[in-house]
Amino acid sequence: MIAAGLLLGAVPPHAAAQRRGQREAEPPVAWQHDRPPAGTMITRAESVERDGSRVVLEGYAQMAYRDIRVQAERIEIDEEAETLTASGDVVFERGNEKVVAASMSADLAAGTASFEGARGIVGQDFHFVAERFEERGDGAYEITNGAFTTCAQPTPRWNFTAATAVVRPGKHVWLRNVTLQVQGAPLLFLPGMYYPIEETGRQSGFLLPRYSRSDTRGHLISQAYYWAIGRTMDATVSVDHFTVSGTGLGLEYRYRGAQGSRGELDGFVINDKTTENREYSLRYNLAQRLPGRFRLSATGDTYSSFDFGRRFQDSFSRSTQRFKRTKFDLSGQLFGHRLKFKADRRDTQYTTRSSVRQTWPQISLQKRNLNLAGRYVQLSYDTDYVRSGRSRRDDFEEWSRLVFAPTLGFSLPEIPFLDLRAEVEGGYMRYTGSEDPETGDFEPELGVARRFYGGNAQVVGPKLERIFDTPNNFYAARLKHLVEPEVRWTYLTGGEGADLVRRFDRYDSSSQRNEVSFGLANRVLAKRYRDGIEESSATDLITWRIHQTWYFNEESGAFDSNYVSSSFEEEESTVEKSPIRSEFRFTPDQAVNGDWTMEWDPDDRLFTSIRAGLRIGDRLADQRFNFTWSRRSRRIGGEDSEEVDTSSYLRAGTDFFLGEGFRGGTDINFDITERRLSNLRVRADFLLQCCGVNVEWIRYNLPNRAENMFHFGITLGGLASFRFGSGERDRYY
Repeated sequence: MIAAGLLLGAVPPHAAAQRRGQREAEPPVAWQHDRPPAGTMITRAESVERDGSRVVLEGYAQMAYRDIRVQAERIEIDEEAETLTASGDVVFERGNEKVVAASMSADLAAGTASFEGARGIVGQDFHFVAERFEERGDGAYEITNGAFTTCAQPTPRWNFTAATAVVRPGKHVWLRNVTLQVQGAPLLFLPGMYYPIEETGRQSGFLLPRYSRSDTRGHLISQAYYWAIGRTMDATVSVDHFTVSGTGLGLEYRYRGAQGSRGELDGFVINDKTTENREYSLRYNLAQRLPGRFRLSATGDTYSSFDFGRRFQDSFSRSTQRFKRTKFDLSGQLFGHRLKFKADRRDTQYTTRSSVRQTWPQISLQKRNLNLAGRYVQLSYDTDYVRSGRSRRDDFEEWSRLVFAPTLGFSLPEIPFLDLRAEVEGGYMRYTGSEDPETGDFEPELGVARRFYGGNAQVVGPKLERIFDTPNNFYAARLKHLVEPEVRWTYLTGGEGADLVRRFDRYDSSSQRNEVSFGLANRVLAKRYRDGIEESSATDLITWRIHQTWYFNEESGAFDSNYVSSSFEEEESTVEKSPIRSEFRFTPDQAVNGDWTMEWDPDDRLFTSIRAGLRIGDRLADQRFNFTWSRRSRRIGGEDSEEVDTSSYLRAGTDFFLGEGFRGGTDINFDITERRLSNLRVRADFLLQCCGVNVEWIRYNLPNRAENMFHFGITLGGLASFRFGSGERDRYY
């Protein structure tokens, strides 16, 4: 028996008759949603019949008890057994759960119910239709022969159909014998499926299986599990089966911390049946703030073999990558000095060989800009220890070096149109390994001590400028033109033993440097309008810089990293002048920018390097376009030879939207010299309100890789986004 009794609100006969006459014209008065007092049941109906403990409500029958409400044409209640049956347009509500059914029965004491011919919503966005919908005693629902979706459209664009399903409101759904339908067409069958329906925060659960196809790796079937570890941390684990290459395991891990700390890791391992080896890839990026104003950073991009990196990478830029790298960096402030610890290894593959360059470890203590005479004379110094190693021909050479290098910097008082700066430096270096002067062989135990000194002076100016007021111009309120000539002289002498040591950085790069560089910079700045208001800061509209270096010591010209045409050869160089380098950049808007860089070699009388690029559209634009053309040339056979070796390359890509329902894009990599389309990527997204379909085709045509790939993906609105294949996410497979 219900503890506080049953309160029946019967409608008088004449009122009932009046309401029957207005039944089609006037809907019933809205039922109040206030929860009834504890242990009390409230009912309403057009007619009420009682037979002992049995009560029958008919005609707009409504019942509220505890946290549930039921509305139907007919409701029958057994007060003693505490059961309820309802039929005719049944509406059941509890919290954010709502079920509409042909009939229902419930055990109010046990908290269970079952519905026939039901449809409704559980949670915020889980919609269903089912032959039978049953509430179990543990709060879960069991559904038989149902269809499910999170699409809230009147006609859902997609749904899952399942023979049976178990729904735990606010937690998850478990489906068996599942078929995914899009626009009514069956697309995918699964023997079972699990996914979360939590109402707040990220949700752990299995993702949809993925499918992809490759000419060389076969068909891919992948199943992933997403783990929401915490508020700022998550991971995705996947099992990936290739019909040709075998089965692999993938891991993605991400976290975000305070003060800009973050970390990402992407790993993949597979027992590759094509090579019969265990292959792996590992990428990570870490930036972590530590106590005491220290910061740890780590980056890595490594894999078991260069061949594996080429075969298992969908991104063209990464599939043609020729290096592997692992780097750790710990730095911070200590007693007014900057302390830095670094470990770095880089493996590079060339056409017929590979090389290794490593730093393990490098420890440096630096002091910058210690004022000695105000800010016009400043002292800086470096103390650096490094253990270096590199492969040279077929041998791996390793040595240590200790450097102490103080520097005095001089600057004159500010002159509006002129900048004058100068530095004087010197130092001491000690090496534990060097070249034997008699045999020319590298001896790891043969120590060498060196002293060096030098300096540099730089003059920027006199600066010429002119301001143009353009108040009626649609683009900018004012324009400013700057012309800045610059001259820099650098001198360095390395002392005895400089030719016996291996090069690591600028201290080792040359035993003697004596050079002058000349430059001329043109800049056009614009004060633009934003929403009709002039901006407070100027924007660089055009920047054009031309520069060249003259070498009084000819050897140093081959090792100048400011020019891409430097030979970087070990043998003695006779370079007297660097190429003339021109750097032009055009940025009329945040969404439009272009650059044009070239180098002219006056000795060889040709452009040794040309690069032009154009980018239109930012990441939020409906249309995006990028274009890059590059060309490298060198003369073969000496100055008098007419034979020139040239290589030229073209890269282009575009993304575009056609209305709200279609998005497409292409990427092209074309080797102009070889007349070969190295890579082609075509992708299309069809957006259908609360779901979408993505298709992508990739073609590789490289000397070491000829392959076609196809990816397919879907997006289910309100549930999740899934992608079959990785596209340009720089991921394996």
